[in-house]
Amino acid sequence: MHLTIYHQGLLGWGQKKNIRAIKELACDLAICDKNFDKFNRVQNWYAKLVSFSCYKKNRHAINEEINDIVANFLYSFNEFLDQWKVFIERKYGKASDYFARYEQIRKFAFDNFDEYKITYGLRNFQHIGRAMHGYSTKQDGSFGIEIYASRDYLLNNNTFQKDIRDAISKQGERIDLMKIFAVSKHQLEQMHKKLVFYTITPELEKRAVNMLLWKQRIGFSDALVHFGYYKDKSGTPLQLEKIEDIVECIKENGGKVNFEYDEFPWRICNVLRHYAGTDYKNLP
Repeated sequence: MHLTIYHQGLLGWGQKKNIRAIKELACDLAICDKNFDKFNRVQNWYAKLVSFSCYKKNRHAINEEINDIVANFLYSFNEFLDQWKVFIERKYGKASDYFARYEQIRKFAFDNFDEYKITYGLRNFQHIGRAMHGYSTKQDGSFGIEIYASRDYLLNNNTFQKDIRDAISKQGERIDLMKIFAVSKHQLEQMHKKLVFYTITPELEKRAVNMLLWKQRIGFSDALVHFGYYKDKSGTPLQLEKIEDIVECIKENGGKVNFEYDEFPWRICNVLRHYAGTDYKNLP
């Protein structure tokens, strides 16, 4: 015997047309929803750098901890680019417009921002040496730290391609990595915004916004259980419209009823409503 419970609101009171429309919309938004968190690791490691505190730590511990955070930020930079590339290649192919858009955005960041070039170079350099060569507390007494890399030390290594070496050469002897990483992180964030919503069409946006309006009109919360199917011994599905009915079924079957539930991507719907009318395929 099998009981399927759908939650996250808006499933109506057992109305099959509502359930079908919701499941179809959830499926159509699934790609966007799965990619939504790709930028999180970059953001989290950058936030750790910005908020780092030296309070009650010795110098050796501080140096090691900062180096670990820098290394993880650079790894997350690499991971972000690789995840997007692999995802688009496998699902849409290298000949797709989606992959062409990825290459266009990535190339724009690399060609126009020395900070991006340097970060890109450091993510590979750290396989043979540390990217950070020193730190200091801020001279103005404000919260946080300053971290830097030695320009001459980096240039003494022959691991960087010419355009990256040129970008490094333009820097002062002490390269302010916090400023470098701030620009690079911003470029990845812009890249993420342009790629994560690329599959959204005006028709799909309209359906997502209408779903939110329907939810608001009916007054459902995101997490209420509203609908379930129960199959009796003959396999006939019985419609269950109330939580009391579901509980009763569980009791009748000795508590041995399996549950399944569908998550609905409300956060994507909310974003699409906020930016309604946006041309996601051609974001500047």
